Amino acid sequence: MKTKEKEKVKAPQKVSVNLALQGGGAQGAFTWGVVDRLLEEKTLDIEGMSGTSAGAINAAAIACGLLKGGNEGARKALDKFWHTLSESTGAFNPSQAWHSSFKSNFFGWSPVDMVRDILSQTLSPYQSNPLNYNPLKEILLKTIDFKLLENNTKIKLFACGTNVETNALKVFHNDEMSEETLLASSCLPNLFQAVEWKKNYYWDGGFMGNPVLEPLIYHCKSKDIIVVPINAIRHPGIPKTPKQILDRVNEITFNANLMREIRSIRQIQQFSDHLAPENPFAEVRLHCIQNEEFMASLGVDTKYTTDRGFLNSVKEVGRETADQWIKKYYHLIGKEMTMDLGLWRMDEP
Repeated sequence: MKTKEKEKVKAPQKVSVNLALQGGGAQGAFTWGVVDRLLEEKTLDIEGMSGTSAGAINAAAIACGLLKGGNEGARKALDKFWHTLSESTGAFNPSQAWHSSFKSNFFGWSPVDMVRDILSQTLSPYQSNPLNYNPLKEILLKTIDFKLLENNTKIKLFACGTNVETNALKVFHNDEMSEETLLASSCLPNLFQAVEWKKNYYWDGGFMGNPVLEPLIYHCKSKDIIVVPINAIRHPGIPKTPKQILDRVNEITFNANLMREIRSIRQIQQFSDHLAPENPFAEVRLHCIQNEEFMASLGVDTKYTTDRGFLNSVKEVGRETADQWIKKYYHLIGKEMTMDLGLWRMDEP
């Protein structure tokens, strides 16, 4: 009798979601923390992921881990990438290797920041880094199984790149995942030479989509998309110093395309009351796990900081932010949109 009763007990229903992971260099450790906490939910099932730059790398690591060992495997894969990154210098910025040695000698203030900015205006990566050395390539090869990703049909992956010559968005799919395409998605042109892939040259995908949501809408069955932003949308106070101005320009630039895409999705839904059920936009439910106050407190220079202490502290904030979101909204996945659309609107409130 007891055996029959056990047979009747159904396994918890899976909660299928897609992840949209924004780029932001070392600040992508926030996403590491967010996803690490999400993966503790036994019912969570990730169908697809779209990412740019560090977001694309996070997505690739997550996919490898999921394919090898489920949710726990994905957590371990993220740990492996970020811990390996912390053992390197210059993965997101070639000057970081000598930047760190100056920092301790000047009580946290580094003249290298100023020198780097000046040099970036006078020397291109083709002059300052003629051998095109990028330590991130070695880290990717050590931590991500690209053969596994290429042959994977279970988890849909999308990474964004910007075609330098055509100004076109390039979305790399599963069978195109490689260290070169992830480097292309992460290539900041003032720091690294354009990445060649199949006779085309690419810069950071954030210029065109950070990340793009459309592939998740068209290619995935799940209608729930969890967006994990890195760049602050609102940043109180008018920037006045050169550094403050450049930091805010960076945030605005790398948020612009995502904000427009979110607005377009909502307009399609609102102004098309008679959308056919099969229309891919009809049932899209957007969610967002973000920490505006914390991310706004980080300067753009921290996007290049690969110190383990810093990365772990950002990860913990990501975990805490995700934990709060899970308690409040996780049960609404599959039922309703939870994104604060007022925060993401393009017009003035």
